[in-house]
Amino acid sequence: MPISAAVYRVIDDIENNNRIGGLKKEIRRLATEIYALNKMTSPRNKAITALLKLQALGITDDEIVICMNF
Repeated sequence: MPISAAVYRVIDDIENNNRIGGLKKEIRRLATEIYALNKMTSPRNKAITALLKLQALGITDDEIVICMNF
């Protein structure tokens, strides 16, 4: 391989490595954000699931509100 091609390949490898490193950092940041969002929305999801179960049992929204006020 000619030296000019080798130099070009090394420079290209360094640039690709920097891009990959940046992408990995972004993936870690997004994974952390997803984890935090899941932690924040978990109670809401459980409440929605409970509400749907109550409604499936024939309990109305008004009855649920009345129970909450006791």
